[in-house]
Amino acid sequence: MKSDKFIGLILALAGLFCIAFPIATSISVEIIVGACFFVGAIFTLFQSPRQKGGWDKAIYLAIAVLYAIGGFIMLAYPVQGTFMLTMVIGAIFLTQGIFTLFYWAAKKKRHANTSMTLLNGIVNILLGAIILLNINAGLGFIGLLVGINLLFTGITILMQPSLPKEEI
Repeated sequence: MKSDKFIGLILALAGLFCIAFPIATSISVEIIVGACFFVGAIFTLFQSPRQKGGWDKAIYLAIAVLYAIGGFIMLAYPVQGTFMLTMVIGAIFLTQGIFTLFYWAAKKKRHANTSMTLLNGIVNILLGAIILLNINAGLGFIGLLVGINLLFTGITILMQPSLPKEEI
């Protein structure tokens, strides 16, 4: 199995897992993002002294403080943080769907099997819109929609024809 097909299979299976356990997925995603903000704060803080000039150092320090506060809030209040993260994921899905449609438009004449790419773009736009219009829908909402996104993206990758070596 080629690596792109393996990645597609892993994404589809991850999507099924997220759909099966949406609340756990929602909270897990939120906690991981909060931890990443904390790690980002530490690295940004260590970069601050390396900057030239007081203004650049101050900006790095301010960003580190914002990351640390954001990470702390997300880790201390994961349920509330999930709703904020829901907005961000909605925006990401909407943007991903738009870019997928642009990709589909560029590739539809060169590749015969692009209908799944078109469907993936449409589904991601719909998911993004649904998320943004239903922020307070529930704790498991984000996990369910992330699962649908991963499932469709994985199936799309699995259905793509392998590229000839000259196109790689």
